[in-house]
Amino acid sequence: MARQLKASKAVMKDVNATFNRELGSGRREELPIDHLVSYVDSEGTTNDYLFGPVTEESVQNLKQGIEEDGFKGAINVWALSDKKFMIFSGHRRAKAMELLGKATIPCFVYNLPDTEEKRRYFFLRSNILSRGSAHATVEGGDIYIARQMDYLGKIKRASGYTGSDTDLAAEIAKEFDTSKTTVVRYTALLSASDRLIADEGKGIVPLAQAAKISKLPEDDQADILSVIEQYASNGTALSRENVDAIIDKVRKLNRSQNFGLVDDVEKEEELGAFVSSLLTLDVDGAAPSPTADKKPEKKEPLPSSFKPFKKKRFIRLTEDLFNTAVSVDLKFSDKERKDVIQSLENLLSVLKK
Repeated sequence: MARQLKASKAVMKDVNATFNRELGSGRREELPIDHLVSYVDSEGTTNDYLFGPVTEESVQNLKQGIEEDGFKGAINVWALSDKKFMIFSGHRRAKAMELLGKATIPCFVYNLPDTEEKRRYFFLRSNILSRGSAHATVEGGDIYIARQMDYLGKIKRASGYTGSDTDLAAEIAKEFDTSKTTVVRYTALLSASDRLIADEGKGIVPLAQAAKISKLPEDDQADILSVIEQYASNGTALSRENVDAIIDKVRKLNRSQNFGLVDDVEKEEELGAFVSSLLTLDVDGAAPSPTADKKPEKKEPLPSSFKPFKKKRFIRLTEDLFNTAVSVDLKFSDKERKDVIQSLENLLSVLKK
């Protein structure tokens, strides 16, 4: 669901210093509203794309405040010509004044920055500093935060930043006053389907799980979301553990189907039984955790002669063996071959937990 991420005080101070150095103090003027145009860059990126549409509903509080107390401050614009000015901070306030039937609005007028990167940077940072990232009034606001983070990354790259993608994520995290992991999760939404973005925006799928789902094949994504939506339609809130269990179950069934271990009917029956177990409410009306009845497994001590090696390597070796068992003509009966494949799949499932 939509969150608010604001830049840290240190970043705000640095951005304000850069802003004042590059643009100066600006001149205050009362400009006709019909002389104003919304921000758009050379590639067609707009305010609505990055921060969500400025709707009548989203400016009602502003409108009411202006009616009661008058318009405070001024919006920020760049002078494109004598009668054309581009808003780079204040789109919602301009919309509120327009809804009130005002003909003019107070503005701080600045000269247009001389490079595209500067214009993009001042537009992005001015909006994040003034109102927080992706206002919570915008449904599905997380995709807008993802776009803002991606936009900042592109600005830094265009300005000469040569660090790795991991380093860039860390730089973006500093400006949004969050963690690198959170940046990676948000930006994963950029490759998500519209359906997944909608479900994450409504709170049906948690952000971390949406990031995980977005990396899966389209068939897996569709099946997972169908189960999650069916679960959510019951009116029961999903926990992260619930969603993880659904992801693992659907992926396992789809792999089994791809390798001929189950057919369509078997898959639907097993998936139906699984969903039914999740949808069964306990006496308090809460959905039972998929792992609630499981007892912690007792781990046997490893023999002293055991020589450990990296888990990733073990997984890779097991996957190679699995692919070999599936692809080559083994001297097994059909049942034996199926048992071998199933055993290897079960091993992979355990290793990847």
